[in-house]
Amino acid sequence: MKLSPGMQALVAKTMAHACPAGASLAEERAAYSRMAAAFTPPAPTGLEEQDVLAPGHPTLRCYRPIGPRPPAGWPTLLYLHGGAGWSAT
Repeated sequence: MKLSPGMQALVAKTMAHACPAGASLAEERAAYSRMAAAFTPPAPTGLEEQDVLAPGHPTLRCYRPIGPRPPAGWPTLLYLHGGAGWSAT
């Protein structure tokens, strides 16, 4: 089955960051970091970004509009990614 032009571009972009067989763990991690950076869109404009660290918990990334806080506070949306990092314990 032939891939669409869009899918061909996606595969090419992904493979540009692939690691050769037999690469070390450090090389694989570096390749993954390069690939993730290639697919990460720029941060939204008009927002400040802050990473919040809490010991024993994942890092939270907070986006807040630039400007004074409204009297009632900012509306909030919490997004939890349900990837492979979730644990049953």
